[in-house]
Amino acid sequence: MTELVVSVPAKRVSAWSVETNPKYARAWLASLSPVDNSESARELYQSLFALNRMDLDAAQRFELMGLYRVPLQEAVASFQPLFSRVSFPMPVKLRQLAEFICQLHLEMAHGYKLCVQDISKHWFPWRRRQLLAPCTERALRHLGEVMLQSYRSYLPHPAGVWRDAHGLYRFAEHYGREKETVKIEDEGGITGVSVSQRYRRLLMLGIANPYQMPFNECQTVYRFLGRWIEQVGLDRMVMRADSTGCFLIDPTTDAPPPALGRAVSSTNTDLRVLDASELVRTLHVFLRRLERGEAAADLQLGVDCLDSACHDMLQRLHRGYAQTTSRRHSRIKRHETVSVCAGVAAMHFFVSDLKPLTGAGVGADAPFRLDDVSAALEKNDEAYVALDEPHDAPAPVRSDTYRIDRWQVHDVSPQGLLLSQDGEPSVRFRVGDALGVQRSNTVGQWSVGIVRWFRAQGTKGVEVGVELISPDAAPVSLRAAGDSEAVAAPALMLPPVEAAHRPASVLAPRGVLLVGKDFFLTARDRTVRRVRILDAIERTGSIEQVIVGNVID
Repeated sequence: MTELVVSVPAKRVSAWSVETNPKYARAWLASLSPVDNSESARELYQSLFALNRMDLDAAQRFELMGLYRVPLQEAVASFQPLFSRVSFPMPVKLRQLAEFICQLHLEMAHGYKLCVQDISKHWFPWRRRQLLAPCTERALRHLGEVMLQSYRSYLPHPAGVWRDAHGLYRFAEHYGREKETVKIEDEGGITGVSVSQRYRRLLMLGIANPYQMPFNECQTVYRFLGRWIEQVGLDRMVMRADSTGCFLIDPTTDAPPPALGRAVSSTNTDLRVLDASELVRTLHVFLRRLERGEAAADLQLGVDCLDSACHDMLQRLHRGYAQTTSRRHSRIKRHETVSVCAGVAAMHFFVSDLKPLTGAGVGADAPFRLDDVSAALEKNDEAYVALDEPHDAPAPVRSDTYRIDRWQVHDVSPQGLLLSQDGEPSVRFRVGDALGVQRSNTVGQWSVGIVRWFRAQGTKGVEVGVELISPDAAPVSLRAAGDSEAVAAPALMLPPVEAAHRPASVLAPRGVLLVGKDFFLTARDRTVRRVRILDAIERTGSIEQVIVGNVID
C-alpha cells in the first residue's frame, strides 16, 4: 500500500465542545444566527477545530463534514463584499479576515484529509473504499478555496498546501480512483467532477501567476479552467520532444509545477507531466477571434466578461502557459529608500510641483481643477474600474490631498523594481495601478511604473513588483472635443523610450480615453492642441496608456 503524505492536526483535547452525533449536529447548525455571520463563522471554526482533533470513524467524520459545507459557504459568502473594492496593502482587520477565511477552508480540508488517512490505514472494508474519491475530491476543493482566497488577497498561501494536494492525488491515483466521478452541487445544479479534474484545475491556477493578476481575476480564471480542464493532460511520461505548455510535477515539493525542461531525468517514477499544449492552442484561437472582432460571448468560454477584459485575461493565460515571457534583464541587489505615490491624479499633482494646470484655452470651460476629477476609492486611491463590469469615465469625486509613502528597494533592473514595506503604508493600490517613484538622488523627478504583482510577507510586510514604463512624465489635462460639458481629466505625457522602441504616449485613468476619439490636450504652459487617440499600448483596471496624434483642422 502506498503511503499517504498529507499534513493533519495532532489529536488532542480541545477546550471547545462539539457535537459528534450527525442528528444533533444538524440541528445545531440550523440554529446558527443568519444575521450575525461573524459569530456564526467563529462558532463553525471552533467546532471544526475540535472535530479535527478527535478520533472519529471515517464514515461518521465524512457525514459531519458534509453538514458543515452549506453553513460555511454562506458565512464566507457574506464576507466577500468587504473585499470587493479594497486596495492593497490591505488594512490589518481585512487581512486578518482573509486569513480567517483561509483557516475555515483549511479546517474543512483537514477533516476530509483525516477521512482519507483513516481509509489508508483500514483499506479493506468496502464502505471505506467507496469514500476514497469523494473525500479526496472535497479535500482538494477546500485546498483550492484556500489558494483562491490567498491569491485574491495577495497573501502567501499556508505552508504545505501544495504538498498535500500532490499527496492526495498520488494516493487516489495509486488505487485507480483519480478518474472516478464525484457528484457535486454548484450554481448549475448537480454535476460530476473527478479527483484528477480538481487536481489539474488547481495546478493550472497556480501556474497562471495569480499574484500578477488584476484584483479578483483569479476567480474568473478558476471558473474558466473548470470549463476547459479536459484540454490539460496528466501522465507519467516525463521526456518530451516539444516541452511547450508542459510542466513537471514533483509530489515532494510544496509549490505548483515549474516548466518542463528538455534535460529532465525520467528515472523518478513519482514525477508526472502536466501537458497544457492543447489549451495553449485553444487560447491562441480565442485571441485571434477576439482580435478579428468577435464578441467574447460568442466564444462560449464558460465565464462572463467584457471583450477587452476577456482579451487581457486570455493573453495573460497564453503567456503563462506557453512560457513565452521571461526575465530579459538580471536583477541587481540594492538597498535604498524611494518615495511612492499611487494613481495618475496623484502623480499629476506631484509632477506639477503641487500646482495643478488650468484649462485656459480649452473652449469656454471653467479652469481645470485637479480635485474635481479622478479619485479615491479610500484615502485618495485612484478610482478602480472592474474589468468584468461595464464602465464609463470615472465619476468626479473630491480628493483634497494626495499621499506619499516611503518604500524600501530590494533590487533593480533596467525595467523594474522590487519594493517592500514592513509597516502600515498610507498609500494603497492594486495590481495594474500606476505608481510614481521618486529616488533620493532625483528629487523632483518622478518615474512612472505599473504594479505587476503584489504579495504579502509575514504578518505586516508586503512586496511589490513594479515595471518602470517611463523615467519622467509631464502633466497635461484632457477634455473630450465636441462636448462643452465634459470635465477635464488629469493625465501624463510620457516621453519616448528608444531602448524599448516605445513612442511618446499619454497615461490617463481608465475610462477617459477611447481609440479614435478626439481630445483637447492642455500642457503645463497652457498651450492647447487637438489630438486623436491612435492606439492603446497598455490597459489595466485603473489606467490606459495610449499613442496620440495631432488633428489638423
